[in-house]
Amino acid sequence: MSDVLLTWFVRAFAVVRRAMPDRGGDIADELQSDAALETFRDACTDALRRAGLIGLLGEGLAGLFDLARAVVRARFGGQVLVGGPKGPPYEDSTAKGGFTMWDDLRYAVRRLRSRPGTALLCAAMLALAIGLTSAMFTVVDSYLLRPGPFRDLETFGQLGVGANADKASVNLPLTYARAWRSAGIFHAVHALVQQPAAFGKGDDAITTAGARVTPGLLDDLGAKPIAGRLFVEGEGRDGDGNPIVISESLWRSRFQADRSIVGRSIEVSGSPATVIGILPASFAFPYAQVKVWRPLDLNAPPPPLGRRLSYVYARFENGRPREDALIAAARVAHDVDPSEPNAIVAASPVTRGLLDEYSKSSLLALAIGVGLVFLVLCANATNLLLARLGARRQEFALCSALGASPASAASRSPRCW
Repeated sequence: MSDVLLTWFVRAFAVVRRAMPDRGGDIADELQSDAALETFRDACTDALRRAGLIGLLGEGLAGLFDLARAVVRARFGGQVLVGGPKGPPYEDSTAKGGFTMWDDLRYAVRRLRSRPGTALLCAAMLALAIGLTSAMFTVVDSYLLRPGPFRDLETFGQLGVGANADKASVNLPLTYARAWRSAGIFHAVHALVQQPAAFGKGDDAITTAGARVTPGLLDDLGAKPIAGRLFVEGEGRDGDGNPIVISESLWRSRFQADRSIVGRSIEVSGSPATVIGILPASFAFPYAQVKVWRPLDLNAPPPPLGRRLSYVYARFENGRPREDALIAAARVAHDVDPSEPNAIVAASPVTRGLLDEYSKSSLLALAIGVGLVFLVLCANATNLLLARLGARRQEFALCSALGASPASAASRSPRCW
């Protein structure tokens, strides 16, 4: 197979060079001589010995392409030179004031083809380094650098009660939310109780994370449904029809993106519920896993929910200092639970994923570790290339002896011939 392919390349070379115009002068004579043909044959034979059939195929195609390009250049008035030991002719780029980008690219491809193992190993290390770094940056960007997709986060926070700001608990009874709302300290007070939702029965049943939210919370965060509406005041009591809002991802996976689902009654956790709206997949609150939201009337919650702990959120007044509002909220919290007279109220920012300080520190440490791995892999690739460069010292010395400059010998050693 290799002998047949070699013979085919030699015959193709002989056919293509016949197209060289007579006005090519000495260059045309050199290309049409037996020496040029033998040089091309030797280059293909050497490639076959070094890299097998793949090397022969690459060298033969490259040589034929260079020859055809030289013929075209000669027919349109260009100048060509006969190449050295590699055989195929190439354009005289020095006549135009230097090497072209095409010359650099062609030479780089040939160098990579001559040592495929080194090239593949360097590419694999760089690909691993870039892939790890890109994945880590995506995580850091989502959880640390970019805030959640909510409106006016600088005046919105999650309230917690504790001995100090670092130990403030965000799991609070609903009585705190009612007291803070009645006191009028904040522009708005909202509450959220986690409650999973189950769809279907038997093998088709699925359970997803869900939340009960007071009407107005989703609107205050800037949520815009892609279909339907959000909750209004008065919803969330027993016997109000049990309205629900679902996520776009659940709408597409469970209901096949059927727009007629809005206004339809479905079964959720064994009870009928009416879908009133669909939120976009980009809206993730309080966690990305939450796909269903149901209303919660803060003044008259269903009995099972009234005894559960909740998350409390507040929208601060624009003209009032946050510290003053939190001090006033602490006095109200003391009235709700006199057993903790020194308790303070702290407000933490609402970000996607709700990372605590330990999680943020761990994520930063992981990002630094991935950055070090990136540097190590890049250093390994550099050392591999430097070792390959050191192995070519004899080649550089021979080029310098033939009159090539140090820069030319190091960058394009085959051209020094």
